[in-house]
Amino acid sequence: MKKIEHNFVFTFVLLLMILFKCGCDKRITPEEISRWNAKEIIKEATIGYCEDVLKDEKMSDNSKSLATLALKKWKNGKLDSEPILIFAMIARSPKTEKIALSLGISDEDSDIAGIGIREIHKEKGDTKKIIEEEYPVFGYGQLISSYNIIYAKTRNNSELKNESDWKNYLLNKNWKKEAQPDLYVSIPDNNNGIYVDVWVYDHLGNKSNMIQLENRLTSK
Repeated sequence: MKKIEHNFVFTFVLLLMILFKCGCDKRITPEEISRWNAKEIIKEATIGYCEDVLKDEKMSDNSKSLATLALKKWKNGKLDSEPILIFAMIARSPKTEKIALSLGISDEDSDIAGIGIREIHKEKGDTKKIIEEEYPVFGYGQLISSYNIIYAKTRNNSELKNESDWKNYLLNKNWKKEAQPDLYVSIPDNNNGIYVDVWVYDHLGNKSNMIQLENRLTSK
């Protein structure tokens, strides 16, 4: 994963440069994005990121197939607005030890709005409980790189998304200084009948493919 991490750092530094040019206290407008060619930066970073995925032995065959698909779409000369979710993992942040979702995303028009979570909990007999929620974690139109980390809380007692908190969060103009509302997700455990799938969606309503959330909490 080192090459992927290096590519993310490179992307992050370039995006910081754009943010400082635009002014730290204001939201980047579409005109400013075009002016500093941020989407071109994201394009090159995402292509490099997908190439790194193909070389990473720890990546699944499915993730490599999705990275190959993303590369073909980036290089075909046509704008494809439908995002691709290359991989999704739940792990602990190496810096904070907090639970986090690690996402690999390819989105040619850079307008990701949020993440969707669908859980199936098998219960006694043939019964099952299904939870499906969408969280607008990127709801402000900010630039989204190919590699993203989203902090989350484990769903231990059937906790659900607080719709009111998320609505107020999006309406609050001081969102940069306000803590993000809780995002809940169960830890996948196929042996105990807990299945978790995720996807991403954009501001136009386009949804990516749905993939299984990989449990990396026990990985070393």
